[in-house]
Formats: sequence, structure tokens, C-alpha cells
Amino acid sequence: MHPHSIFPHGNFRGAADHARRDDQQELRRLHCKSQVKRHAPGAWLARALGALIVASVGTGCDRSAEHSPAPRGTTATTATASAPNTSALSSVVVLTGNAQASQRLPLVVALHGLGDRPESFATLFDGISWQARIVLLRAPLPFGDGYSWFPYRPGQSDEERARVLQAPAALVAKEIGAMETRYPTQGRPMVTGFSQGGMLAFAIASQHPTRVGAAFPVGGLLPRPLLPKNSAAAPLVVALHGANDTRVPTADGEHSVSELKSVGYDARFEAFPEVGHSISPAMRQRLHALIHEQIQRAR
Repeated sequence: MHPHSIFPHGNFRGAADHARRDDQQELRRLHCKSQVKRHAPGAWLARALGALIVASVGTGCDRSAEHSPAPRGTTATTATASAPNTSALSSVVVLTGNAQASQRLPLVVALHGLGDRPESFATLFDGISWQARIVLLRAPLPFGDGYSWFPYRPGQSDEERARVLQAPAALVAKEIGAMETRYPTQGRPMVTGFSQGGMLAFAIASQHPTRVGAAFPVGGLLPRPLLPKNSAAAPLVVALHGANDTRVPTADGEHSVSELKSVGYDARFEAFPEVGHSISPAMRQRLHALIHEQIQRAR
């Protein structure tokens, strides 16, 4: 899994080129094994969200080396649902622990960062031995070799960031509701995501709290205008963040959690030393543990 920044940064162009080659190899591997099945999006979606673009963005993504390959172990497998798909967003569905598509399974919705794609983000969940259905959604806006959930420009205010987050957050929340009908689901869905995806995970927990039982944002933040007024039906929120993150500053992520706690959310913030804007092996392991704990709690 290549950790990607929400902020374009030209100094990482060399690393980005290397990561693109890795992504292409991963896509070929998945294609050859016929593991990845994609659901096609509705054409209206890109037009609708494309209208939100307020400025052009750069072309580089931070794909730093602060991560490790997924450990060997139980290999995740992928499958599509048997029910007809009417999703507005395309997706990659991963079944872990040798689960079958027809089983009633815990549902985890995973949201990639800027410039990433679900095929490469899916490697974050390799090696999981317990059973779950992980649906990795593809952002609707093309960005470089990948995709973007919402427009970004340097110097965005909290209000502007909140405005561009609202439409994709509502869209993903609606998708989560549809997934509960499409897939046999055990317990309430969970949402996680990195960077842009982490912001969306925060926004869904805050603006659409009844859709999920837990949110695990990684390297994200919640713009203050999206802070909920109360904790009615609030899901659990545990945010993971690199302690040395300067692109989505660590203090901003921690402040978002403090704000949620102030209105009654069960929210926690966990910082990981010597990690920047990426997902370290320790963060990856902790995310797996959080998801598994939530599954056990819901039984």
C-alpha cells in the first residue's frame, strides 16, 4: 500500500514514479489472478462532483517509504456480491479469512487518499485471518494516475474544506446504506480511510452517524463547521495519526477528536512516533486490531 498525501508536493516526484510502477505491477498481478471485480459508476457522479472543483491542483503525491509490505499470511480474496449493483461509485470488494460472498459478514468501507486507487489501497488489508467484507470505493474525480474525493487547493479555509467535503460524505453515506441491502451484513458497518479518506471517515461519523457503528480515520481531520451539535446515535471514533505529520498536521487531527469528545462522542486519538503522513506497520496493525475489536464487540 502506497501512502498518499492529500497535498501535492513536487519534491516527491521520484518516489511517485517508483510507486506508479509498483501500482502497475499490483494491477497486473490482480488482473492475472482474476481477483478484482469492479463495479462501474454512474456517469452523472463525476459530472456532479466535478462541478465542485474550485481550483487546479498539482501533480505530485507523497508516496513516502514509511510503510512496509503486507506480512505474509492469510491472503485476502475478492468477490462481487450476488445482488444486482446499482452503485454510483465503482468498488473493489475484498473477502478476508476465506469468507464466501454469500455469508453474513462484518462490513468495512475503506476510502483511499488523493491520487490513490482501491486496487492498491486494498493491500492495507492483506494478511487478515478473521472474516470480513471490505468494500474499497473509488473516488469519482480523476487525479494524476489515481482519483480524488474532493477538490483541494493550498490555503483552503476550514469553511471551504467543510463545503467540499459535504457532497462526497453524503454520497458515501448513501452508498453505505445501499451496501447493507446489497450484502448480507453482520452488525453495523465500519468506515476507515487515509488522508482525504480519513477526512471523509470523520465527516461520515459526524454528519451521518446512523450509517456506521465505528469510524477509524487515519491521517485525517474534521473541519470545525462539520462538528455535530450532539452525540445522538454517535459511532465510536478512533483516529490514528503520524506524530510527525506536517501535511495533515497531527495537532489538527487531535483537535478534531477533542471537539467530538466535547459534544459527547466516544472518541480517541492515537499518535504514532516518528511517522509522517503515511501508514506505518504499527498503524496498520492497530487498524486491523480496532476493526477486529469492533467485530467482537458487535457479536
